[in-house]
Amino acid sequence: AVVLTLYPSKKDKNITPAVGEKQAGNDFLPVIVFIATGVLDTVIKYVEKNFITPSNHDEYLINTFSVAFLGGFLYFVIQLLSKKIVFQPKALLAGIFIGIPNYFSIWCLMSVLKTYGSISSVIIPVNNMGIVLLSALVAWLFFKEKLSSLNWSGIALAILAILMIALGN
Repeated sequence: AVVLTLYPSKKDKNITPAVGEKQAGNDFLPVIVFIATGVLDTVIKYVEKNFITPSNHDEYLINTFSVAFLGGFLYFVIQLLSKKIVFQPKALLAGIFIGIPNYFSIWCLMSVLKTYGSISSVIIPVNNMGIVLLSALVAWLFFKEKLSSLNWSGIALAILAILMIALGN
């Protein structure tokens, strides 16, 4: 389901790649995202099981997101000083509007894992497929992304998989 949902839509032949854009590297992006998501899910479950307590739940997440922010800010400053990028206020606002729901989604995921940790094999895949499903639908509804029949098949399979996993327990 994930592979079909992430399968690239038909490209517009009138759009040319930006100067210096590496087209070949984009082919591996879904594989990299797949592996990185698996590693992230494993780390989240490991940390939740071995380190998180009700008293340090918020502290851990605030520290984690603060370190991520500082790392991203340092990278941004280096790129800005080396004139590889130009500051765009819209990008800053977009980062804030993406970061806030991301923080709370991780907070909710860790809370659910803490409460229902014995069924993490259900929670994590349903969460991930829900993210892919929601992302595809938001792109289609709000950004007028053209989804191919393969993409729609992936969305249908994701919904079916979520139902099968959720109802199977």
